[in-house]
Amino acid sequence: MADTNSFVIDLEPPRDKDAVRNRWSRYISLLFTVAIVLVVPVLAGAFWGSLFAPIASKIGGLAGFILGTYFLLRLQSRLLVYNPEWSAYVSNDPFGENVPYGPGVHPSHIWEQRNKRGNYSLELVNEAFSVSVQTTTASVEAVGQFQFMIDLRRINNFIGVVGVDESAVHRGFTAFVQSHLTQRLAGKSAEEARASIGELNSGLQAMFAGRDGQVMEFESKLGIIVVSIMISTLKLSDAAQKTRDAIDEAEQLFRVMAKLSGEDPAEFAAKVRDKRIDTKDFERLLNRAMAVSENATMQINVIEGDLGGAAAAALTRLFNNNGGSKKGGKS
Repeated sequence: MADTNSFVIDLEPPRDKDAVRNRWSRYISLLFTVAIVLVVPVLAGAFWGSLFAPIASKIGGLAGFILGTYFLLRLQSRLLVYNPEWSAYVSNDPFGENVPYGPGVHPSHIWEQRNKRGNYSLELVNEAFSVSVQTTTASVEAVGQFQFMIDLRRINNFIGVVGVDESAVHRGFTAFVQSHLTQRLAGKSAEEARASIGELNSGLQAMFAGRDGQVMEFESKLGIIVVSIMISTLKLSDAAQKTRDAIDEAEQLFRVMAKLSGEDPAEFAAKVRDKRIDTKDFERLLNRAMAVSENATMQINVIEGDLGGAAAAALTRLFNNNGGSKKGGKS
């Protein structure tokens, strides 16, 4: 992937060599079982046939071979494990261990327990994630996606985690990303955070591409390999966005009031700050401004006799912080 704001590793098809198990014991077990199942019926048939006639010994041996082959075919599913490409199978050994098998055909112990739940796909899994991080001004929500695949070398770790909770991988990943973002966004405002998506993605890329200790521990614990990750957007939380919208709307009302009074917004702000505007005049302008901006149903309580107090101070501070430099700006 050429996008510098995303991370992706080169993938090779999983190979059985990554699966941890005792292969020699299984080859020996296979050869021993084949020998027993084929040789014993042949010898038994030849022996019993020889009791009747020399030619019957050969017929009995052939019958024994056919019978042994039949039993081998019936035992095939117990003696061999076959997995298509990008798939794995995990059987259970009665001696207390899970036995992983990768793609291809492999000998197995005849006594291993098997069921449909032992099949696992090694293909990529796409997951969307959303984590909330607190900044100095408001909480922001990081939305993105990641891809992972089961690590055949640690598939038993994956089984141990997912066997208890299928959402464990997703929750573990989002917790990991949230911790990373919290550290990277410490001391930043919401606006600074939203402007640093590239920086955040680069940080995640460096961690996963370099496979640092944190990443290796995280992947090992869950039994996965993170293949790609990208934060697509950072947005304000719903509560913060509502507050931001309210601030923008209040600022717009203040500008409309200044326009209706025929004064420059800065001059109008000074009059409000210095209490040089009557409370009733202020309320009249406010009602007209709400009507003009189609907010006639909005309810704003004006403090009688103290226009220069809470309401006036808030509006003045709002204008000075957000729009003081835009003298004569259009409403």
